[in-house]
Amino acid sequence: MTTTITANKIKDAVKLLMTETFDDAQGIYLDKGDQLWSTLENVTAEQASIPIAPGGNSIAGQVKHLNYYFEVSAMFMRGEEPDSVDWGVAWQTVAVNEEEWSNLRRELGEWQARILEIIDTTPEEMFSDPSVLGGSYGIIAHSAFHLGQIKHALAAQEL
Repeated sequence: MTTTITANKIKDAVKLLMTETFDDAQGIYLDKGDQLWSTLENVTAEQASIPIAPGGNSIAGQVKHLNYYFEVSAMFMRGEEPDSVDWGVAWQTVAVNEEEWSNLRRELGEWQARILEIIDTTPEEMFSDPSVLGGSYGIIAHSAFHLGQIKHALAAQEL
């Protein structure tokens, strides 16, 4: 028996999992209340600047990395080839002040909205391309992984 899944169903599933990760965990793979925005809600710039280990990255670095990942992903999803991709640039962010921390979180929200818009406007036939389909799933896995890293960093700070 063969079943066909429409591109709209795939788009809906990706958007549902983005909601699970960022906005409203319903228990699909996160405990209720464990989504990214509520996790970051009360994190101060000082807390976001603490490296998880000596010489390691911080919560601010995790958020900066997510922003950069979304920027690169958006280019690929629009069919653009980035001139270069340098993951190390995002990880250079460790310590931030309150304004920088606020800006990183604002940018993440903007990227989240852009990614959802790109998913909505991507022509259905593009989802037959394994790179587009895999990239869509990759966004979910990558975001959930970094949410876990942020939660571990907060646990290490005993928050």
